[in-house]
Amino acid sequence: ASWLFLRMASSSTDLGIWEEAEAPFQGALAEARDPRSKVVILEWMGDFYIRQGRFIEAEETFLAELRLEESTWGESLAGANSEFQLGWVLRGEGRMNAAVEYFQQSLAIQEKLAPHSRAVSKSLKYLGIVALDRGELESAEHYFRTALKMEQELAPDGISVTGTLNNLGSVSLSRGDSDAAEDFFRQALDHERKFRPAGRVVVVILDNLGEVARARGDLAVANHLYLEALKLTEPLAPDMVEVAQTLHCLGLLALEQGDLEMAETRYQQAKRIVERVAPASMKLSQILADLGTVSARRGALPRAESYFRQSLALSQRLAPGSTQRAEALHLLALVLRKQGAAEPARRELARAMEILEAEVGQLGGSAEVKGAFRAEEGGIYRDAVRQEVELGQPREAF
Repeated sequence: ASWLFLRMASSSTDLGIWEEAEAPFQGALAEARDPRSKVVILEWMGDFYIRQGRFIEAEETFLAELRLEESTWGESLAGANSEFQLGWVLRGEGRMNAAVEYFQQSLAIQEKLAPHSRAVSKSLKYLGIVALDRGELESAEHYFRTALKMEQELAPDGISVTGTLNNLGSVSLSRGDSDAAEDFFRQALDHERKFRPAGRVVVVILDNLGEVARARGDLAVANHLYLEALKLTEPLAPDMVEVAQTLHCLGLLALEQGDLEMAETRYQQAKRIVERVAPASMKLSQILADLGTVSARRGALPRAESYFRQSLALSQRLAPGSTQRAEALHLLALVLRKQGAAEPARRELARAMEILEAEVGQLGGSAEVKGAFRAEEGGIYRDAVRQEVELGQPREAF
């Protein structure tokens, strides 16, 4: 009976009939007769809640799973996996400190019971992802490189190698080092296409290569890469986060080309998907900030301010020290300045600079990389100087 209930729930989930899956999951759990069966069902239920963005239910489910594992087997790899899942859920909720704590607890058990294993490399990778979310680029690079070395030894053909190469490219792109970023993304793409030529991961890497091209001002190449990625998403579910990412990238490109109507259309399409599948994410924060930019360019300043404040409320919870947050503060300051609110604009610019200076200390890399990062964000510093001069504060401007 438990087995049949679980298959009913699984079939409903695969068909996207979410409302018909929950009762069979509960039935499977009620009929289960041994701890191992209950652990399997709870794990499936946790994933079911995650896929719907129901993080509170997912957290409760994985906590129940962890308590059962600890009472049955004590310290175990199954328990470590539940702690990893809890870290993943808490990251989705934006509770980064708690997420790191669970990931680290999971890693400690895995290193003790199964050192040099794929479980260890997975925990290292996700600690790197949280560090990247927070803008702690030196720590992120350390975690990713350690994970990559282990993955290349354990499963050189695996998808995990692709993912970590892609993550290292994202670290380089965040530093403003487009050459290193492209090299990592190309390695990831070549590796993935050898084994899975048209999957979801290829879509992500093509989008990232498009971002490199866009950062260099090569808009034609960026457009080609984004459209190639969008074509690969056609057979996928329309509400997948990869589809939203590609739509967002096309919006960024339209904005750079001055097509505000197309930019807003693409951003709104991406926003609708992300609000369903990842409502507490930095991706949604970025899309809101970009919608603010479109509104500001149209002269709709109150609407722009509203978008920027929504974006900042989310990034304050998820990644208060990220470059993305600093850039949103800068954009908000420009809108406030245009509305005649000089002192609030000055305050937001000061907060943006504090974030940037803190991030320079966590970049890692060479002095040239740090200089390039500051140059990339130079508009924030220039606008802060201008604001101080206009407020009659030459010492602060200096």
